Amino acid sequence: MIPWIPEAMAAAGMAAGLMAGLLSVWLYQRSRTAWLREAAELRADLGRVRVDSLAEIGRLGKEIEEWKRESQTGAEFREGQLSATARSRAMRMLRAGIAPEAAASELGMARSEVQLLKEVASALLER
Repeated sequence: MIPWIPEAMAAAGMAAGLMAGLLSVWLYQRSRTAWLREAAELRADLGRVRVDSLAEIGRLGKEIEEWKRESQTGAEFREGQLSATARSRAMRMLRAGIAPEAAASELGMARSEVQLLKEVASALLER
């Protein structure tokens, strides 16, 4: 011991130092627990976002495939125009009451082409 510091003061200083050390350890553990809890919540949020994102990617992929399928030209298209054979087949199907979507799918045509044929035929019949 240092001669000019009384033993009681030394004991009090050591007790205060010990208390400060214990308080530091307790605060560290408390903060670490909070950090770990927050990290677990963030991981769970990330998992949910990942699942949602994968579902959205799948939906968009299907939508893109549908657009590609609709925009592809069939063998019956000639220089950007629909051949007479394809046009007549589509018109027969439409007159038979088949939906434009079903006719387009069966003929390998874009749905918009068959819908346009239907609208043009309806407009011509109204004249």
